Amino acid sequence: MACCALIYLTNWTNKPTEFRFTANGTVYYWNGNKEELKFYGSIIGCNGSSCSLTAEPGNGGIYQLIAFNIHTPSLSETSYTYTPAVATTSNLTNDFCGLPAPNNNEMYSDFEIGDFATITISKLHDGYADGIFPATFSASGGSPKLNITDGVLKNVKIVN
Repeated sequence: MACCALIYLTNWTNKPTEFRFTANGTVYYWNGNKEELKFYGSIIGCNGSSCSLTAEPGNGGIYQLIAFNIHTPSLSETSYTYTPAVATTSNLTNDFCGLPAPNNNEMYSDFEIGDFATITISKLHDGYADGIFPATFSASGGSPKLNITDGVLKNVKIVN
């Protein structure tokens, strides 16, 4: 009986990780805990000077990912926004995104005036984070802007 109770508690404490967003009208689901799955999913890493939120799809290639640099040494339940103060020619400045076909090899980032990324952490719990995120990125190859809406993260693991 003790064996069964232990298995039940182990399964109960596992938190399914959800990471989804809409980019120019297409919904993407990049679910999973990257710490466990290694090659895909989402994770937040903090190194003492800043944190980063990254996610990759399960069947993605090298250009398929999304990454946000969160300018804080540790997370709290608040909003973090990055907007470039001046336009730059650097294509991958602070936050960036690469999407599956037909957008392969096109990287988007917040390097032009008007681009932005906001990460709102709504809940921190047991080493995990929940929140939302919108962003507008410019394309490295001159394509139209990428508008990210309805971004949701739930039970994303925080590692230090």
